[in-house]
Amino acid sequence: MRPFKEFLILIGKQSLYFGEGRHKDTQNLQKGEVKGTEVELYIANLLRRIINLQVQNDILTREDISRLGKMLYNFLKEWNLDVAFRRFYREIAEIGNADPLTAPFGRIYLEFVDDAELLAILPWEYLSYGENDHFLGAHKDFKFDLVRRISFQSQQGIFSYTPKPAALEKANILLILAEPKNRMMEFGAEQISAYFEALLAEDRIGLKIISQPTFESFPEQLDYLQKEGFKPDVIHFAGLGEINENSGFVGLIDSKNDEKIDWVEDRKFIEFLNAFLPNVKLVFLHACLGGMVGDFSAKKGMGLQFLQSKVPSLVAMQAPVKPQVAFDFAQVFYASLLAGEDVARAVTSGREKLCFELQEKAVGEGGKKDEFNKRVNPYGDKSFGIPVIYITTEEPFSLIEVGKKESGQSGEPTVYYECQNRPNPRCVRIKLVERDEQGCPVCGGPLVAIQKQGGATNLDEGSRGGQSAQRVSGARVPVPEKTKGGKASPDQSFVLPTPEQTPKTTTDTEVQVILFLAANPKDSTRLRLDEEARRIKEALGRSKHRDKFELEEIWAVQIPDLRRALLDKQPGIIHFSGHGSALGRIYLEDPSGNGQEVSAEALGNLFKLFKKYIRCVILNACYSEVQAKEITKHGIPVIGMTSAVPDKTGVVFSEAFYDALGAGENLEFAFDLGCSAIEMDQLKKEDMPVLLKP
Repeated sequence: MRPFKEFLILIGKQSLYFGEGRHKDTQNLQKGEVKGTEVELYIANLLRRIINLQVQNDILTREDISRLGKMLYNFLKEWNLDVAFRRFYREIAEIGNADPLTAPFGRIYLEFVDDAELLAILPWEYLSYGENDHFLGAHKDFKFDLVRRISFQSQQGIFSYTPKPAALEKANILLILAEPKNRMMEFGAEQISAYFEALLAEDRIGLKIISQPTFESFPEQLDYLQKEGFKPDVIHFAGLGEINENSGFVGLIDSKNDEKIDWVEDRKFIEFLNAFLPNVKLVFLHACLGGMVGDFSAKKGMGLQFLQSKVPSLVAMQAPVKPQVAFDFAQVFYASLLAGEDVARAVTSGREKLCFELQEKAVGEGGKKDEFNKRVNPYGDKSFGIPVIYITTEEPFSLIEVGKKESGQSGEPTVYYECQNRPNPRCVRIKLVERDEQGCPVCGGPLVAIQKQGGATNLDEGSRGGQSAQRVSGARVPVPEKTKGGKASPDQSFVLPTPEQTPKTTTDTEVQVILFLAANPKDSTRLRLDEEARRIKEALGRSKHRDKFELEEIWAVQIPDLRRALLDKQPGIIHFSGHGSALGRIYLEDPSGNGQEVSAEALGNLFKLFKKYIRCVILNACYSEVQAKEITKHGIPVIGMTSAVPDKTGVVFSEAFYDALGAGENLEFAFDLGCSAIEMDQLKKEDMPVLLKP
C-alpha cells in the first residue's frame, strides 16, 4: 500500500483548528481565528447557488471555477493556516519524478462543527491551492484525496467515530433503480444495471436489483430480500433526487402512473432501509442533490440523514448532474473499489475521470444517439466537483480485500485487461473483465491482457446479459405458479400437444413448426447462437419423431421479420435466442445491425394475436422471466430465465429440451430434462430456467 500523509482541518463558525494527522485532538492542533471574509463568503455562496442550478455544465467558465477554488482556500488562509498547509502540500506535490505507485500521497480531512453551517454548505470539492489551479479534490497528478468527515458527540461531550469495517472478499450490492417511464432515454437505468451485472464476472460482488419501486411495493421487496437472508454491504440508489429547506427527497415510481414520480422524504426512505443499515458499509446516491447540505446543524439532506444512521461512508452528488456524468464517475469508482483501493482513493479516481476525459453523450434530433465524443478539457466545467464523499470512520477503508486466494479456486487463470499506460497514476487501478474497444475508461489508452490465477472464466464465451444477478421485480416476488430449477409439481402439469394432439386449425398430418429466432446485435456481446441451432437440429434430426417437426430459422431477426414469420409459418413453438436485459426487454436487430429493444408488453401483445397456433414459447435470454410473465397472461406457456444466463447453460438446456420433444415427451418432461442436463454438466443451479403456465 502506498504511504500517505494526512492533514486535518476542523472548521467552526469563529475558529479553525488544523494540523498534520487525522486525530481531532485540539491540544495538538494549531488554532486560527476568523478575520473578515464576509465578501468572499458571499461570492462563494453565490457561485454555489449557480452550481446547483439545473443548467448546462458550461454555464460556469474555467475562470469562474478557478476563482471559486481560490476563494475557498482564502477562507482557510485568513485563519493563519497557510504556512502549515504550504509545508504539507510541498512535501507531497514536489517530490519530483518519483514512482507514482510508491510515492506518498496526501489526504485532507474536512470536519465541521455544528455552528459552521454557512461554511459546511460550501462546495469544498473545488478547493484549490496556489496560482496554477491545483484542485485538491481532483489533483492533476492524483496526489491528494479530499474527504469530508462526520463525528458523533456523546452526552458527555466525547467525540467518536464509527468503527472501521474490515475489507471483504466479496461485497453484496443492492441496486435500486427508479426510472420514470417518460425519462428512460434520458436517465439510463438500462446502462447502469448492465454495468453492475458485468461486474459479477470478477466474482467480487453479489448483486440484487430492485427495479421501479413504488411507495407500496418497496417495503415488500425489501422484506422479501430480508427473508431471503440477503445482507447488502453497499446500497446504490439510482434515480431522481431533490431537496428543500426542510428535507431531502428521492423519487420512487407512482403506483398509478409509471410516468410520474412519487417523492419520498429522506427519513421515510431511510426507515424503509433500516433493517439493512447495520451491515451496510457504503451508500451511493446516484441522484441529483443527494449529497447537498440543507441545514447542517439539523443534519437536513438525504446524505446527512444516512450518515446519522452511522453508515461508514456515503458517496453522493451535491448538485444537479447529467446522468452520463454520474455514470462515468460510478464506473471508475467501482473499478477502483474492486481493485482494492479505499473509498477515498476510489472517489478521487472518479473525479479524475470527470476532469481529464469527460465523455458526454450528445442526443441529436429525433432522439437519435450520436457516438460518444471524448473531449479533454481539464477543469473545464463543474462536473469534477459534484461528487462528494463523507466518512463516519476516522479514516477511509477498503471495501474489497485483494491478493487473498479464495477457497475452492483452482484451474485455469482468469483473464483481465489493464491499461497499457501503467503506471499512469489515474489508470493503475483499472481492471476490466472484457476488452473495451474504446480503450481504458480513464485515459482511452490501449488495453493489454493479463492473467490472474484462480477460478476458470472463459471470456470468449458470452453471457446473455451478464452473470447471475437476481432481480427483485414486482411487489410480491415469489410467484406461486412458477416452477423453478428442474422439477415441475404434479398439480402444475400441462402438456405440449404432440403431432397427434395438434390444434384444431391443423390436420393430423401436419408437422409442428419450430420457429428459431436468433439475434446477436453487433453492439452486444458475442453469443454462440450457431452452436445452439446446430444442437437443436441434431436433437430433432436423430429423434424418432423427426418427421413431425420442422425447424425454421431466422437470423439477425428484425421486428418485420418476426411479424412476417408468425404470419407465414404459423409456428407451434417459438424459440428466441439472444440478449435480454434486467429491465425486462429483449434485443432484436435494427436495419444497421445494432440492438433494438422490444418490451415485454409489446412482445406479449404480438404473441396474443397468434395464440391459436402457439403452443409454447422459449426465451433463451437473460432475465426473460419478465417477458415470460407477460406472455403467459395471454394463455401461452413460456420458459424463461430468471437471471443472466451464461451461453453454455442456454445451449445445454436447449439440446436436452428438444431431445425430449423429439422423443414424444410432453412439455413438462422436456423442461425437467433440460434442467437435469444443466445439473449434470455441473453448471450453476441459480441459472436454471423457469416454466410458467397460464
